[in-house]
Amino acid sequence: MLEVNATEHSAVLKIICHGKLTKEDIQRFEDEFKRKIFEQEPINLLLIIKNWDGITLEGLLEDMKMIQYVKSIKKIAVVSDEKWVKADAKLENKLPGVQVVYYPPEEIQSANNWLYT
Repeated sequence: MLEVNATEHSAVLKIICHGKLTKEDIQRFEDEFKRKIFEQEPINLLLIIKNWDGITLEGLLEDMKMIQYVKSIKKIAVVSDEKWVKADAKLENKLPGVQVVYYPPEEIQSANNWLYT
């Protein structure tokens, strides 16, 4: 499941991932993302990962379409207590020009602060 929260007049889009992500989750994210970059560009993402079980094949294929928007992203703060996230994801190597910083859950306020600087 994916929860997407956009705050008006803010450059930050908050995404909470938990469970298994589906094509519909990714489409909902894309709709919110497009709405946000229409309002303000570039934007920053706060990605909170909790008990994530992966992504369906259809979701992965839909997610791959999002690469076209990478130039609309300035920063991504990844908040998770799951150790594999930093070791396996390596988002900073896959998204050139995007700053990516990882935070443990107890440092979520620091993640927010970084996104607003």
